[in-house]
Amino acid sequence: MNPLDEYKKLIMQFIDGQITAVEFRDFYFQKYQNDTRTLEEQLFEALDELQGDVDAYEPDQELYKALSEEKPNWYLNESGLREKARAALQKLSALENEMGRDGQKKGVRNH
Repeated sequence: MNPLDEYKKLIMQFIDGQITAVEFRDFYFQKYQNDTRTLEEQLFEALDELQGDVDAYEPDQELYKALSEEKPNWYLNESGLREKARAALQKLSALENEMGRDGQKKGVRNH
């Protein structure tokens, strides 16, 4: 499976409720951190942005509220992460239309 399809599948599983936000966070972290493939620059940037969003996710609602008071608009709760995941999926779908399905056309970048 190519990088685009792999990441899109994981994101869709989260958006569709097949996996929880915590599972998505854990699976995405693992996949992203261990992905050593060379990726097209725009794909890398889209995935890296989602990595930041996943990192900003706080599953504990009380802690999320406290952290959000300290740094407004920095941390994400589950609905915020789901919105970011939807936006990332749209970006990946647009990139897929531009690049083709392999995700490795031009301007490549390693993790």
